[in-house]
Amino acid sequence: MLLSADGIGTMEICRCTGKGKPTIRRRQRRFIGAGVDGLLRDATRPGRKPPLASASRP
Repeated sequence: MLLSADGIGTMEICRCTGKGKPTIRRRQRRFIGAGVDGLLRDATRPGRKPPLASASRP
């Protein structure tokens, strides 16, 4: 966020940090939407898919 605040472009931030463009943009959006608190915790994600029920054999 500090690099963005200094006016450094996304591609330069990618080169400096080794992170991909989607990662940089995602973090920028989270910061704009929720401030520092948005960066301190992970975004919620869906849980695991339930395992397939085993077919009963006759």
